[in-house]
Amino acid sequence: MFLNPDRYFAHKKDWFILSVFAGLFLLLKIIAIGLVVLASKLTDISDIMPLIDTDGQWDEGKLFYALVFAPLFETLVFQFLIIKGLFYIQPLKKYPAVAILISAIVFSLVHNNPFTVIFAGVVLAYNFYFFNKNRSASFAYRSTVLLHSFYNLVTYLITHRYIDVLL
Repeated sequence: MFLNPDRYFAHKKDWFILSVFAGLFLLLKIIAIGLVVLASKLTDISDIMPLIDTDGQWDEGKLFYALVFAPLFETLVFQFLIIKGLFYIQPLKKYPAVAILISAIVFSLVHNNPFTVIFAGVVLAYNFYFFNKNRSASFAYRSTVLLHSFYNLVTYLITHRYIDVLL
C-alpha cells in the first residue's frame, strides 16, 4: 500500500508532467556534458575541469547524501520554504516567476558551481510551484524531492562514471 504509485500520482497527467520535468533535466545534463566534450576537443579545458569534479572519489556516504538527504533538505529549504514564504508577499502572488527565479538563484548559490546548477534550480522551483498550485504542497514537495534525486543520480552517473569515456 505504501509503495503504490497511484497513492502519490492519482492523476495520470501527473505522471506525464513529472516525466516531462525529468526529461528536461536529462536533456539539460546531456547538453551540458556534450558542450564540455566539444570544448575539450576544440581547446584546452583543464582550467574548468575541477568544476566538473571527475575524480570519481565518491563513497556510499556521499552517494546517500546526494540521492536522499540533499533532495529532502534542499527541497524543504529552497523550494518549499522560499516559494511558499514569498507568496505571503501580496505582489508576488501575481508574479510567480519572481518567486521561482529567487528560489533558483538561492538554490544555485549554495552549490559549488552556481552556473551549472541554475537551470536545475529553475526546473525544481517550477515543478514545486506547478504541483503546489494544481495539487497540494505535500505532493509538490514529494515530486520535487523525487525529481531532485533523479537529477543527482544522472549527474553522478554521467560525471563520475562515464565522463572519462567521453573525454
